Amino acid sequence: MKRIISLICIFLLCSFTIKAQKIDNEYKTLKDGAIVISGDDFYNFYKQELSKDIQTENWKLYIQQLSTKINNLYLLDENNRGFKINTISKIQFKEIDIYDKKKRSLLKKGINVWKVIEVLNGNRITINIMDFK
Repeated sequence: MKRIISLICIFLLCSFTIKAQKIDNEYKTLKDGAIVISGDDFYNFYKQELSKDIQTENWKLYIQQLSTKINNLYLLDENNRGFKINTISKIQFKEIDIYDKKKRSLLKKGINVWKVIEVLNGNRITINIMDFK
């Protein structure tokens, strides 16, 4: 009888330990969600701009620059380190390590970056997404 009780206790202890290690990072999920929402809004804006029927040279250049920006968009955190989101977005974000010496030629050309900064004020988290080149 003692053996059965001890096996049940060990089984319960192991199951609680396994369950405790599978906790999702809610902070990361919140940050990913904010990035996906902003990315989807930007993609929808791009699709609206494409639907306009304007045939001037300036407009074609504008659409080409917008297309390049959507296809080559990098994510950085507040410490200037690249990161990858875990959720699906309409825009495929790229990762980059700006401190890597191999990336200097790419950085000299210029890249489109979204810098994600989180600010905690009391019990409120504000996620700022800055767009720059």
